[in-house]
Amino acid sequence: MCDRGKLPKTKDDIQRLIIAELRTCADCEKAWGIIVVPVVDDFAIATWTVSRFHRGQSDAYACDRALQRIVPHYQRLYDLAEIRLVIAGHCRDRDEMGYDVEHELSRDF
Repeated sequence: MCDRGKLPKTKDDIQRLIIAELRTCADCEKAWGIIVVPVVDDFAIATWTVSRFHRGQSDAYACDRALQRIVPHYQRLYDLAEIRLVIAGHCRDRDEMGYDVEHELSRDF
């Protein structure tokens, strides 16, 4: 699903934004990092998700709870730029080999 209202961001940009916000949360100040991965599903609401995180010396439960709040917020704002390109009314996805696969956008939105 392509959403023209979302801004494209690189994987690195999204990871930096999320880890910066995560480190502002109580008991998550020493989290080391997160891994953003693409979601390849025509019916998915988001083009990416967080597959795992490294808590560092932070509380794992606190970081998990914080990410459950942080990730959906950023998923509503940003598409993964490496996966989705919106061009002239079409959504161009990248398949597992990196080739462009074009789909018509739904007119029902």
